[in-house]
Amino acid sequence: PFGLIPDDNQAMYAPFTPRPFDVILPDALGHPALGFRDGRWFRVGADQPPHPVAARAAILGNPDAAGPIVQIMCWWMREHPREGHAVDLATELALLVGEMSREMSRGASRGTTVRELRAPRPALPARSGRY
Repeated sequence: PFGLIPDDNQAMYAPFTPRPFDVILPDALGHPALGFRDGRWFRVGADQPPHPVAARAAILGNPDAAGPIVQIMCWWMREHPREGHAVDLATELALLVGEMSREMSRGASRGTTVRELRAPRPALPARSGRY
């Protein structure tokens, strides 16, 4: 079920941490995709141990779950207003909203749809040494 911590899968996360995630979001097939704990997102899956991902990567990498991702982050910030990481999450969200707004504004003039906005790939040098 959406947003619940499945008891059957807790053993899968035991090598990483003794504590379960507060929330687990599924992928399109219903398999665990993202876990949230202590104000941080983790990429989860049966074939790999959980590893942390930035909120920006969680949202842009899972656009169909962007609403729940932001809602969960806001819930956590409300529950933990005195933690420094709450300010970090709020800042990361604000920067992402600004970035997406600018991209949408530019895209609207070029006919780009929101679906075409994706997390940028890191620039890697070509074999010739140029970018």
